[in-house]
Amino acid sequence: MNKKIIVLFSALVASSSWADRFCYGELDRIGVGQWNESVYIYSSDLFGGNNDGRTLCSLSQTHNGISPSFCEKWLSFLTTSLHSKAKLEFDYGKDNTEKACNERLTWDSYIAPMQIKLIVE
Repeated sequence: MNKKIIVLFSALVASSSWADRFCYGELDRIGVGQWNESVYIYSSDLFGGNNDGRTLCSLSQTHNGISPSFCEKWLSFLTTSLHSKAKLEFDYGKDNTEKACNERLTWDSYIAPMQIKLIVE
């Protein structure tokens, strides 16, 4: 019984659509832009060698479905992870698995994650 569960779990993790739901890595830097008070993240590790900035959210208006108050919480969380050099897991949800992490669009066309997790090792 245990062997069947392990094989099934391994098959799910190895499938492209399941694996592309999550992106793992460490931030290189974060920024807040003057236009729209957008929060930008940069990470060659997290996005598979692609260090182009991604607009995560806005501190002044709802962006990608993320409210300004929630954006403030994410910014605080990201700042903490940047200073501690902790890795992050971005979960894009089951409906946003069509692209690998390094192929995800940048700047304004970027899809916001469902959640961000801090990886404590």
